[in-house]
Amino acid sequence: MLSDLPDSICERASPLFAEGVNQSLVHFSKIHKIMVEFTSKISSIYNETACSMLSSLDIFTKKVADIDKIKIQGQNESYVKFINKFMEQFENHAKVMQNLSNSFNDCVVVPLKNVVEKKKEIWTTCFHYIDSFQQQIVKKEEDLAKRYKDYSDCCAKLKTSENVKYQKMCHNSHNTYLLRLSSVNSMNNLLYKHVIPQVLHFIEENHNELNDSLRHHAKYMFSMQKDSFKKIIKSVEKVDRAATKIDLLSDLKKYYKLLKAKDKSPPYRSFTSAMQELGRRSSVNLETMKEEFIINMFTQPNLQRRLASLEYQTGELVDTIAAMRSNKNNDDELSNKTQDPALNELIFLLKICDKEANLNVLLKQMELYTPEVIDFLEPMPENILKERLQENKYSDQMNGVPALGEKPHDFAEPKLLKHLFCIYCSKLIILSGKGLVCKVCKVGVHKKCAFNIPFCNGDINKNQKLLKSNAEKVQENSVVYDLIDIDEDFYEDDEFNDGLSDSDGDMLNFSQPVLCPSKIAPSLSSCSSSQTKDIQNTQVSSKNSLLKLSQTVSHEIKQAASTTNSNIKPPNYSNVKPPVSKKPSINKKISRCEIKEFCVTLYDFQATCSSEISFTAGKRIEVIDHRNSDWWQGKFENSTGYFPSKYVMMVAENDRIFKAIYSFQSERCLELTVHEGEIVVLLEENGEWLKVKSLDGEGLVPSSYLEYLF
Repeated sequence: MLSDLPDSICERASPLFAEGVNQSLVHFSKIHKIMVEFTSKISSIYNETACSMLSSLDIFTKKVADIDKIKIQGQNESYVKFINKFMEQFENHAKVMQNLSNSFNDCVVVPLKNVVEKKKEIWTTCFHYIDSFQQQIVKKEEDLAKRYKDYSDCCAKLKTSENVKYQKMCHNSHNTYLLRLSSVNSMNNLLYKHVIPQVLHFIEENHNELNDSLRHHAKYMFSMQKDSFKKIIKSVEKVDRAATKIDLLSDLKKYYKLLKAKDKSPPYRSFTSAMQELGRRSSVNLETMKEEFIINMFTQPNLQRRLASLEYQTGELVDTIAAMRSNKNNDDELSNKTQDPALNELIFLLKICDKEANLNVLLKQMELYTPEVIDFLEPMPENILKERLQENKYSDQMNGVPALGEKPHDFAEPKLLKHLFCIYCSKLIILSGKGLVCKVCKVGVHKKCAFNIPFCNGDINKNQKLLKSNAEKVQENSVVYDLIDIDEDFYEDDEFNDGLSDSDGDMLNFSQPVLCPSKIAPSLSSCSSSQTKDIQNTQVSSKNSLLKLSQTVSHEIKQAASTTNSNIKPPNYSNVKPPVSKKPSINKKISRCEIKEFCVTLYDFQATCSSEISFTAGKRIEVIDHRNSDWWQGKFENSTGYFPSKYVMMVAENDRIFKAIYSFQSERCLELTVHEGEIVVLLEENGEWLKVKSLDGEGLVPSSYLEYLF
């Protein structure tokens, strides 16, 4: 019957069998504890009467029976039989054991208790390591599910809009999901083929040692009884034979046969492409969505940095493992040294096993970088590689290499952060400590976006263009850097959510600014010729008349209606001015208001005489007199003069003023349509949306469409 069992329990490595071994060891420790307690109790009552001895036997017999009720059939069978014989034998010669009390206590109870306690600590350490490894797998599987959800969401968004931005997000989420999938499969493979076999090997060796110890003490105990109890030699020999049959390893093999465990191979998660669920044609080639990296201009920087990080971490682990093996006998290597050298050796080996497991996971991920992928990726610049070698984390230095190979500019944290827009997500950086600034180009980036734009490319004009036209499509010669931090378990949870609104409609508005002419353009088109002459006579220094401006705006309206390209930049709203009537006489007496009143300029105005003041759109002017409906008197930058009332809007002293950097077309009743260059007043903040007021009314506008002025 035993010939059908495996020679080594390591050949049957599986989580189910490992759990069964753990339960068997727990059962053994309980049984052995009872046996030690029983022997100690016997040594203390040897001088008592036979009735006390028999009473104690009855108590411990019931304890064994209770444990046998809850144990699984087949666990430690030989040891259970031995205990039953052992207790029967003591029942026969209870009266003659008083002389052996001291011998039992010194030669049996203490040694058996110590040896099992040492082994029990080893068992606990081994199975704690398995549990810890399985918990890591569970966390990685949960993270895999999250990444697959992100992958599916990105693909679903790509289904609704074939924007390049969504294509980039879909490709990056595909790669992230693939890396997570590889990590889960590698961890499961290591659990089955390395971790569990190694632990079971330790258990097997300890069982052999425990067998020798149990046999030795049991035989020694009964050898003393043979000399003292000649009348009951036959019963003692029976117990002796039962002790000889103690074989915990054989019990485990029998127990395995009863379990009929079949999960011998590690589970493998197959690759599933979220793009397969798309029901219509997409701009993305579905055939590329397979179990390999997607390599193109969008994923190249991402994969390039991931490869550099994998190589760096792999080298670090190799050096660490080599250092640990070379310093194996170093007393300072183990921070939690115990008094048992065997346990110290086990802890040290388990630490090495943990490092090797992480190394194998990284090597498995590097297999995804096929020669085709490596040939496509450009090598990391030397100045970046040197910086990475000097730092423990990539997040410590936010440097990079510009597209033209020039020396990169560092993003640094400013002492006082002005209101800037992030060049990655185009959202306003309002609070200090939330953004970084290039000291050379004066452009900003959120700290959470810094790993996607880790450097300033040194081109001020290009940075400003990137900031203003973030929604435009990427040109063929553009280089998109979407570099993602791979520390902290490689990826952050909000990895692909930077710069995106929660609403799909908001995202579409952000990616494709609506081409909409100024609302006052129709009124400009209907201006009479006499009005046009008055305007030209009043504004002598102006190079463009309102009539020409009206024709330009009308031409842009027709062009916008006839084209399907949604990325055309809208007309400049700040250049559209209403007609100006003649100003009042300079000699007219004006009384100052007792309470200061202010207005904000909506358009640029160039003074034509010394009694007027010049200003640009988005400035605050103190109003001195506004009794005339056409011309007001005000104070601006230490100058006092007249200006047209139609060029301004009354505001409170503490009002916050914003300027629209993109045109926004309202789609709901609570939203407000604004045009590029239009000046608005903030009424209320509501997360990513701001409630503002303009000449046309009040409503909500996305914060990413507005620039804070003062």
